[in-house]
Amino acid sequence: MNYSLPSSQKLSEVSLNNCPGVQEKMLLEEYVSIMNILNSIVQEKDSEQQQNLAKVVIAKIAANASKFFSFLKLHKELENEFKNHPVASHLSSLAFINLNALKSYALHYFEEIYQDQKISEISFCDKTEGEQLGTVLKITAQDSLKSYKISYHIKIYQYEGRDECDFIRPLDPKELLVYQILDYIGLGEEVHFFYDPNSFKSFYIATKDAGYYKTSETESSFSTYQGLIEEELYQINPENVDENIIYGLLCIDILARILKLDDLTMNSGNFGFVRKKHRTKVKILDFCVRKSFVYNQKGLYEEFIAGIGTTNPFYPDKIFEWICMRSPEYKIERAKKFILELKTENHKKKTFLNAVEASWCLVNDILKRYEKDLKVESPQLLNKDFHRYYQDIMQNYELFRTKIE
Repeated sequence: MNYSLPSSQKLSEVSLNNCPGVQEKMLLEEYVSIMNILNSIVQEKDSEQQQNLAKVVIAKIAANASKFFSFLKLHKELENEFKNHPVASHLSSLAFINLNALKSYALHYFEEIYQDQKISEISFCDKTEGEQLGTVLKITAQDSLKSYKISYHIKIYQYEGRDECDFIRPLDPKELLVYQILDYIGLGEEVHFFYDPNSFKSFYIATKDAGYYKTSETESSFSTYQGLIEEELYQINPENVDENIIYGLLCIDILARILKLDDLTMNSGNFGFVRKKHRTKVKILDFCVRKSFVYNQKGLYEEFIAGIGTTNPFYPDKIFEWICMRSPEYKIERAKKFILELKTENHKKKTFLNAVEASWCLVNDILKRYEKDLKVESPQLLNKDFHRYYQDIMQNYELFRTKIE
């Protein structure tokens, strides 16, 4: 049964009389959406589904918390209804508690990181995308050269609270490993993992904004692939698309196969391109590590050449489809270039193998230090799975490299 506004606060009345702005109308729609989910939680009999719905509500509240609760204060009947809901008060308090803890600890953490530079301002703003609880930290600072601005997207990965809070997904070291690998090889952004033992035992992941710039001379812009499609690529014949974009798409296709990543090539919002002067480089923002008992892929090279598993059949992408149909020679030529890049180390990045080794050591250290605090269930099974993943992606890389070279 869908939620209906109180009789004195009908949707049309609130929208037209009390919510003159577009933002207020959007907040009203969000309120209705949240109440619908809360009522579904009460009616739902399956505990696992209840937990999934609760996670969505917490994310919705946290994503726009200050504006959402300011809106409720303007509409007392809605505010009272929300406060008196048997589920809402508990979930909203969790969202606030954890966001406030996140902001407090993140402030301390990044002040330490930038202690050698003059910080003029640190602020937070709401996350605008994603369902995971978190925030965006913005820093304005100055070094010996010039002032610069930088943002970090921070999310709560897991925390320990009361039993009702266990729907927050547990730590997956494979995901941490991939974040760190991408950072080391230059295809992801700078990543930080930090832990607050004094506030609900929270573990955080912070990634630098892909559009970061430090000086006007090195100013860069970033667009997700979805953004590029909507802004310019939708009307371009694939044969005329910038070669740097074609190459970038092939790179993430290869990497997704080696690292067994889902929700990447088929999700155009999870990666994009940084444009800096005359350079265009692909950057991976988000992903899911494929759930599996075995992570090695013997047909990796053959499936890459055939273009199997690259595009989403429900939302076909004409550029990816065009790439999939290119000749083996076309793909191999660009794959050789990418493998050469993965074998090259400089002051900005590690080789792929060194990146995997270094990331493996870092994440293992996290597991050892915080195993009890992070409520890792079946640590032996988790460590076994993590070790198997580490070994298999190394084998995937070597298999693909050997075939290409």
